[in-house]
Amino acid sequence: MKKILIIGVGSIGKRYLQILTKKKIFVGIYDKKKTNLAVNNFLIFKNFKEIKRWCPDAVIISTTANSHSAILKKFKKINTKLFLIEKPLTLGKKDAELVKIFSKKYKKKIYMVSNLRFLYPIKKIKKIIKSLGRPLYSHIYYNHNFINSKSKF
Repeated sequence: MKKILIIGVGSIGKRYLQILTKKKIFVGIYDKKKTNLAVNNFLIFKNFKEIKRWCPDAVIISTTANSHSAILKKFKKINTKLFLIEKPLTLGKKDAELVKIFSKKYKKKIYMVSNLRFLYPIKKIKKIIKSLGRPLYSHIYYNHNFINSKSKF
């Protein structure tokens, strides 16, 4: 069974936790703050020594952006190869370059969650809706698979 570690269990981390604990996956969490969580079928790690022994297959980093590169560095000697990081990846170009070097040097795959509200088409739709006045009703459909999406903006 796959093992996934969630680092940072704020509002976004809790969403990942609720989703993953429903799957056939071992889930672990690491958060410096003590959190009260409704679900309880996961492991809680107190330090990176425990995490290293557990050796997760993947890590979700949902902490503040200023900590992302420092957290990644802790996985230099841990065999974890897959990382999902909440946006923004880093706060500056220097840290972003370090993440890129880390990924290549240690053969780690790093993915970043993106927020679509800044895409031009979404901003354009929002502008059009605002020009019409206050909406009384809205139904929105979003397709995650852009490759198979027929729509063009």
